[in-house]
Amino acid sequence: MAADKPAIAGCGAGQAVMTLSSIFTAMQRVSQNGPTRRGVLRLWSAGIVVAMLLAQYLSLPVIASQLRSVAVVDFSMTGRAPSISGLTPGRFAADDLSQMLAGVKHRPLTIIPRETVRDAETSLNWQIADLLRFDRLAELARRVGADHLFVGRIESLIAQAQRMSGGNMSRVDASVRVQVFDAAQKRFVGNALGSGLGMGPSQRVAAQQALHQANADALSKAVGKLPAAP
Repeated sequence: MAADKPAIAGCGAGQAVMTLSSIFTAMQRVSQNGPTRRGVLRLWSAGIVVAMLLAQYLSLPVIASQLRSVAVVDFSMTGRAPSISGLTPGRFAADDLSQMLAGVKHRPLTIIPRETVRDAETSLNWQIADLLRFDRLAELARRVGADHLFVGRIESLIAQAQRMSGGNMSRVDASVRVQVFDAAQKRFVGNALGSGLGMGPSQRVAAQQALHQANADALSKAVGKLPAAP
């Protein structure tokens, strides 16, 4: 048992329940014998502490069993991507979506690091065409230990200059499609479309904003495609 749980270290769940039960029994006995106010407060405080420790002890294995491992693959690009200095759109969009998934609180997810995914892609000699090959996607998921893959595609990325009162600004409009691949079933279980708009002093900044907004738009829909945790 971990060192931060000294009150129940070395105890099984049954022993912890017995400890809690014995404290409540002691509280009842003391109450019947006319205890002092300080004595009752001490007993109730002890009972609350043990109850909190017991709840933490019993809930952790349940939460761990519900975790779903997900990984994000580099986004593909529909058509020809605009040349934007300092930016690889597909790589940025995947890194950005992975960071967003790490911030999801309402579903128990564990995120496979993007470095791990890229290393696996290299070892598998990954090609863009593999994004449509279910056996290859399943093998990638197996290599990184993911239950599901988030497979994205930048459907449009349109950059243009826009004149503002303070000078010229770059504007980029983006749309992305995110699909959820179930490795066990070897099929896509859903997809979501998102769009975003970015404005900035450079095309790179504007494109990053646009892709981030598009990812955010698609994320809530895409996460909803994941099957319920067991």
